[in-house]
Amino acid sequence: SSVEDAVEMAKAVAGAGDVAVGGGASIIRQLLEKNLADGLVLHVVPVLFGDGLHLFGAIGDRHRELTPRTVVSTPFATHLFYEIERS
Repeated sequence: SSVEDAVEMAKAVAGAGDVAVGGGASIIRQLLEKNLADGLVLHVVPVLFGDGLHLFGAIGDRHRELTPRTVVSTPFATHLFYEIERS
């Protein structure tokens, strides 16, 4: 099953409702590459692990603009809500 299949199944279940996909850098990069996301929420926790997959960098062949919508800051994390602009 592909990321496209998973999104289509989620949309079918949600009906008119919104679909949220949780995951790490790999799933986010796949959704962005296939243009399957309208928005992005980043939860930034002040801990550095020293390893892992880069979230940002070259993703496909398109430049994407992220429009900040909301920022929620707590002592434990900062939550950044972005809209992905369509070109």
